[in-house]
Amino acid sequence: MSTRKDITFAILEACKTVLPDVSWNVNVVGVNKSNVVEGAISCDRINLIHEAKGITHASALYNIYILDMSNNCDVDNAADVLFDVFNEQNMGGLCYNVRINSIVYGAIQGYKQSSLCKVEMIVEYPFNV
Repeated sequence: MSTRKDITFAILEACKTVLPDVSWNVNVVGVNKSNVVEGAISCDRINLIHEAKGITHASALYNIYILDMSNNCDVDNAADVLFDVFNEQNMGGLCYNVRINSIVYGAIQGYKQSSLCKVEMIVEYPFNV
């Protein structure tokens, strides 16, 4: 059965596979500022749904951040890649479903393209302690 750590590791490995030029980390919240393209994955909240005695499901809010302070990465394209990889997937059976709820973009002052994106997704899975 799935745990938050298993799902977080699967998300990390998928991100490393599809965007290998990004330096990926698992952080509590946010992304590190650096001269290289940084990526971070955080599980910010888990809501539990108790269907019956002994049957609990989880709905976890994950955020995936990409920050490019040096303007070397196409952040818009990276967000699209993450959408294609995760939206409406079950991550090899680890979860019931993944839904991308939103993608937020930002730019460093003076730059004309995005230098930051935050992909917010909900991961639904069986909750086992």
